[in-house]
Amino acid sequence: MAEASDDRVLEALQHEWDGAYEFGTGSDGFWARRRDGLGGALVNEDPGELRRMVSEDYAMYPPRSRPGGSGIG
Repeated sequence: MAEASDDRVLEALQHEWDGAYEFGTGSDGFWARRRDGLGGALVNEDPGELRRMVSEDYAMYPPRSRPGGSGIG
């Protein structure tokens, strides 16, 4: 049952942030990684906390444009 819940959390995060971040789960919990390659992975067992971390990261370091000139986000 937890796996279905994890899937819903990932779907929500991807819907909100997919243009700028990719998401997944691992042995340490949920993770997010910037699509522009800046920084390392953000990891947290609590998806709500991960969402906060992504939001702060995005605010501090707005994503760069993707190659080809199309913006992210």
